[in-house]
Amino acid sequence: MKNNFNKDDLPLALEYPFGFNLGNLKIGGRIDRINRAKNKKIEIVDYKTGENILSQKDLDINLQLTFYALAATEVKSEILNKIPEEVLLSLYYLEKEIKLTTIRTRDQLEEAKKNILKKAEEISRSDFLCSKSIYCKNCEYKMLCSTFS
Repeated sequence: MKNNFNKDDLPLALEYPFGFNLGNLKIGGRIDRINRAKNKKIEIVDYKTGENILSQKDLDINLQLTFYALAATEVKSEILNKIPEEVLLSLYYLEKEIKLTTIRTRDQLEEAKKNILKKAEEISRSDFLCSKSIYCKNCEYKMLCSTFS
């Protein structure tokens, strides 16, 4: 392990919290790791465990990475505050020591914003009816349910 240490390859941030508004939505989360990359770019790394390694096609549309790319372009901070071309998005699979990297274009991010807002609107108009099943007693939404009023 000591042989792999490179003091010039330290992360810019670990467990970096972010928050931004998208329309009337407040988006927030935490980025596992942010690295400095060449040409003023950053690399956002999300660590993964398990055997389910994404294909490049799935990586290129992964919603979690899209949210990170939005954070990198929407949040005004010393580390983030980038344009899409300055953001690399990586998943690092710990057990296999495999890193997969992708990007998001400005057009992809604009389309993602529209889709997220559309999905939020659909959810807000949805009527989630209680199933009145044996699972109700452990439901995390029971305080909002008329069944328990």
